Amino acid sequence: MTDWTTIPNDVIEAGKPGRAVDGRALRDNPVAIAEGSASAPIVAAGWHPYDMVNVGDGADGLFWDHSVAGNQRYVETPAFEDGYEYMLKIEGMKWEGFGNKHPTVKGYVEQTGRFASAMRMSGEVSPSTGFYVMIRLLFPRVPSPFFCIEGKVPSGQIDSSTLGADDRTVSRAEISWADGDTDIRAGKMYLYRRREYISG
Repeated sequence: MTDWTTIPNDVIEAGKPGRAVDGRALRDNPVAIAEGSASAPIVAAGWHPYDMVNVGDGADGLFWDHSVAGNQRYVETPAFEDGYEYMLKIEGMKWEGFGNKHPTVKGYVEQTGRFASAMRMSGEVSPSTGFYVMIRLLFPRVPSPFFCIEGKVPSGQIDSSTLGADDRTVSRAEISWADGDTDIRAGKMYLYRRREYISG
């Protein structure tokens, strides 16, 4: 893999003599970016943790961890930014109680100021079964009557619904069990994104 080299501004100022080492860095750095070398800038068009700036900077997209946050009825993602689509990864989400439950995802609709349209995942999950899934949140920042999600879940299919009207934009998502009727008692959640050039 090609190494990434940070070139200080003062060595490439106008009037300064060119150095071979800087010329090699200018040649190699685009390759290092494409290969995802450590410390290279991320390739925004590819999936990456939402909080990552440079490859290997330690950011992994984790935004909720039960071992840190404790029991929680609703979990919200970080805010979505224009120009990106998002992927949600859920690992080992559990609840405690009686009967099986449906995992749900909602979108926060800016025009109404509330979470709406549960993206209900058909097929129930038992309290002791860790729920694992990766779902793609399709262009949530594009005004649309839909907040679509895409993916497969072990407990069944994903059912999408409308946001209720045209010209809706979604600025973040909310995850819960069965519309928030019980606490989430285990698991981790990660958020990834990639550049999409449609919403800005």
